[in-house]
Amino acid sequence: MTVVELGSMEPDELAAAIEAAKDGWPDQWYCLPVVVEAYRTALQRELEAADSRPPLSASGRGIVICAGGPLYLTCAWVCVRRLRQLGCELPIQIWHRGPDELPEPFRRAFDTSDVEFIDALEIRKCVPMRILNGWELKAFALLCTPFAQVLMLDADNVPARDPSYLFDAPEFAATGAVVWPDRGPFTNVAVIEQVADVRLAGEMEQESGQVLVDRTRCGRALGLAAWLNGHSDFFYRHVHGDKDTFQLAFRVLRMPYRMVPHRMEERDGVFFQHDFGGDVVFQHRTGAKWDLDEAPRAATGFAGHDDCVTLIEELRALVRPAESAGRAGGDARPGLEGFCKEVVARTSPLSQNTGPGNIGFGWLYYALARNLAPAYVVAIGSARGFMPVCLARALRDNGRGRVIFIDPSYEGHGNPGWSGVGFWNDPRHVTSWFAGFGVADHVVHLKMTSEEALPHVKALIGAESVSLVVIDGRHTYDGCLSDFERYAPLVRSGFVCFHDATNSQCRVAAAIDTIKSRGYECITIDADAGLAIAQIGPSRSHSDRWGYLVGNEERADAIWKSIAPLVGSQDSVLDLYCGSAPILMRMRPQRYCGYDGDVGQVARLRVEFPQYRWLVGPERLLPSMDLPESVDVLLGLGVCRRVAGWDPADVVRNSRFALGFYRPRVAVFETATDYDDASILIEIRRLLTQLDYEIREDRYAVEGIPYSNRSVVVALRHLEEPADDVDA
Repeated sequence: MTVVELGSMEPDELAAAIEAAKDGWPDQWYCLPVVVEAYRTALQRELEAADSRPPLSASGRGIVICAGGPLYLTCAWVCVRRLRQLGCELPIQIWHRGPDELPEPFRRAFDTSDVEFIDALEIRKCVPMRILNGWELKAFALLCTPFAQVLMLDADNVPARDPSYLFDAPEFAATGAVVWPDRGPFTNVAVIEQVADVRLAGEMEQESGQVLVDRTRCGRALGLAAWLNGHSDFFYRHVHGDKDTFQLAFRVLRMPYRMVPHRMEERDGVFFQHDFGGDVVFQHRTGAKWDLDEAPRAATGFAGHDDCVTLIEELRALVRPAESAGRAGGDARPGLEGFCKEVVARTSPLSQNTGPGNIGFGWLYYALARNLAPAYVVAIGSARGFMPVCLARALRDNGRGRVIFIDPSYEGHGNPGWSGVGFWNDPRHVTSWFAGFGVADHVVHLKMTSEEALPHVKALIGAESVSLVVIDGRHTYDGCLSDFERYAPLVRSGFVCFHDATNSQCRVAAAIDTIKSRGYECITIDADAGLAIAQIGPSRSHSDRWGYLVGNEERADAIWKSIAPLVGSQDSVLDLYCGSAPILMRMRPQRYCGYDGDVGQVARLRVEFPQYRWLVGPERLLPSMDLPESVDVLLGLGVCRRVAGWDPADVVRNSRFALGFYRPRVAVFETATDYDDASILIEIRRLLTQLDYEIREDRYAVEGIPYSNRSVVVALRHLEEPADDVDA
């Protein structure tokens, strides 16, 4: 489905289409206003349907853990065994997604722990769930478990004491729902607030490594939470995974719940959570997961560490996973299928679009390195080595090349670290770790910041060049941009990749916008947390980039024919994208200001038309530029997303600003109508209609240029000012 088709649908119709399909949506679809409005409609439908559903049937108390695959089953094993060692007698269910997530050796290992395994894919045959991946499984299990009162624990959570007493806490009795706090308050939740009609900004986020709920009292909230997670392709773009969907469901339904008032403590990759009395009860090892193939990491103040280490040794003796064969010799060389399973299981890839046995973005890292056959690749940042391992495997298969892996082994969260777990502290462990994947000879680790590493990298590569750089280090705007500025010059011809390119919790996207404004060609793969790829090579000339727009007289004649009667020489003209260059000699305004993000375009126009004002800057900074005081004619010509790389959301945002601020007498927008490029006019027409403009659209075709079928939208403001402003 294209953006044009989306924009032409009514909210009710689009809401139904979203329920019916989870694939086939265009890039950035979850940001489109029509999609946001459709989700408002869909949410209201879900709330109405929930009112007619019978209460959940349930009895007793129990614990639910979601786990699948060797890594998380190892964590779950430790969690379950510690619960039993601490005297917890509650029944325990482990939910997984199909037999592939539950290798038989692990199933047998749990036989003595009184655990019931539940295959969610079988339950899904009776209880529909639109999307059911790892995070979504938690909400699905809470909805479907037979326990009346249930404590859900993440697999990598380890109790510090028997948590059974929490079921009898007065706070739980009062509300039937208890959640625990995360690091800080909600940010960047304007879309969710609009969809759900709730106020979240400034409120404390939830950390969902543990949730305590009475299903008999909170069935509606659990049903709504499952629905929100079933639409993770939308909601996860605006909140961080499943963790806040539980709290959001209670807020939407105006149902009471209690959040433990004591702040979470974070040490050495572990979240320490408290009970209502302030005592530590849960130890959530988000950044220090148990792993059969590495030495367990100690965390300051962690209760029961020695017991957990003993349990891991016991499990290792029981299961002996096949993928660990050959590691002791340091020359494990599995085929690609075995390699993929091993990488996903052992490296804990974070938002890399992976699945069981599928390395997701790792295939792109691998493919780029295989195709470029580089002598050197620079890899900046990795929690447990997913990205550098995929790159190094490609170089090993090429028979040459080395990955220069830069990671200072940060510990903690935020700037300059990004949920660092101190994984790369011990050089012997680093060598052993990469040897376990058979790529130790193809990796050089520099335990330092990217700034400190630059001279070392230059010394290593000598006269060679770097063909590929992958940036996954500091996710701030300055950190990402500075990494690009340091290492892109080492690439003569190749690519720079950016992970977390669409992650709303990061500022990588803003850095990419700046990079694009400097003339680099970038594409963004909008899956999971996103991956952007910038091409580095000889700069394209201005005529190569813009010639099809600025050099065609037939196009200029068609545009001028549409607007000539409306534009006078005394008018003040603002050109949003410098697309008026072909008609500037015909128009000859006395007051003209052109704005564009392309430095080369603006530089050329300053020379060709020195009598006019020319501004250059990233598209999103338009409102902060030194713009004219008044504007009679607003122009947005030549906006063609597939050739120029403009973002339709920015076009609409800037048009909204300029139309609302200036209320120009005439507004003219021109674009290609091939493919879905004309979709950027949908919202612009809506804005013009809202501002009471009279709109006319002329279509024409031009021979000899890409995207030859074009459209000119001409809008003339009525003499009377409209009563209402543009919607925010």
